[in-house]
Amino acid sequence: SSRPGGRRDALSELGGEMKQRLVFSMDIGGTRTKYGVVDLADKRIIANLTLLTETKGQAALVQAAGDAFRELGRQIGLRKGEVVAGGVGVPGYVDGDQVSLVWESIAFIEGDTFRPAMQKELGFPIRMDNDARAAAMGEAYFGGHAGPQGWGLSGDVTPPGRMLSLTLGTGMGVAMVVDGQLLEKSSINHLAGHIPIRLGAGKCFCGFSGCLESLVSGPGLLQNFVNLNQNKLIDEAASTDARRIFKLAERGNPAAKQAVTQLVDDLTVGLNAYIFLYGPDVIVLGGGLSNSLGLWLPIIRKGIFAHPYAGYQVRVSLSTLGELAGLFGAASLWANN
Repeated sequence: SSRPGGRRDALSELGGEMKQRLVFSMDIGGTRTKYGVVDLADKRIIANLTLLTETKGQAALVQAAGDAFRELGRQIGLRKGEVVAGGVGVPGYVDGDQVSLVWESIAFIEGDTFRPAMQKELGFPIRMDNDARAAAMGEAYFGGHAGPQGWGLSGDVTPPGRMLSLTLGTGMGVAMVVDGQLLEKSSINHLAGHIPIRLGAGKCFCGFSGCLESLVSGPGLLQNFVNLNQNKLIDEAASTDARRIFKLAERGNPAAKQAVTQLVDDLTVGLNAYIFLYGPDVIVLGGGLSNSLGLWLPIIRKGIFAHPYAGYQVRVSLSTLGELAGLFGAASLWANN
């Protein structure tokens, strides 16, 4: 495995009780939850599995996490004590033990009892954060996104000093990683997708009209596609699957192409606004929709005009970790131990 060059690698300094460098990782979703065992030293997921998210209550979800951990242990022959820490990505606001504004199906974890319950079940310390922030940490440490200084003398990727991550899916999560650490202690900025981009484009649940999240999320693309078709017969799969709309657009379907073009235009406007706000060296587009953006990435790059200072450069890239970004990211919460 490679190590970043040009700066001290936090992963090589875990030391102490983290000397095993094996972390149990959990990425909670409204429908499915991913579990894995991550080797921070070798920068790889040793084993992982995806299960339906337990929605019967906190005790049941905690028990499901324990069962998943034990199953992973059986799969790879873990000995007791080899995994000494855990990381959890939560789809909501996280500040220490406090959790709020999560998906309705798992609203029972809101409050301050979830992390202590997880620690009791698993028997090792747990760190948790917003899932989009965790994914950003995963991309920063494991994604291989070179910073503006490029490649180190050893050929290893130098992590970006300032990396902005947008997770595009059912909603849109925002996170900023600076010198290997999240910009804020708490996940206060994870709702930064709620900035007005196109007034009058439709009401968002946040209260704004035409905010970025509502325009570039999967549901926003679906609604736009349906509206453009009006009473015409449409591809039923495309009316429920945003990725299908991208495929139709690639094949020249007029309504699909118009819907995707509008999404790309809105996203590009949002990225320019974020550049003025955050001045990132690298912008990483992740989440389920990012897999479909490859054909439109050159258009997005061409539309970047924001320059917060003379000589400013930014690299816009797609996620390299895909659906595993959350697992890598939850483990990365221990990278600066």
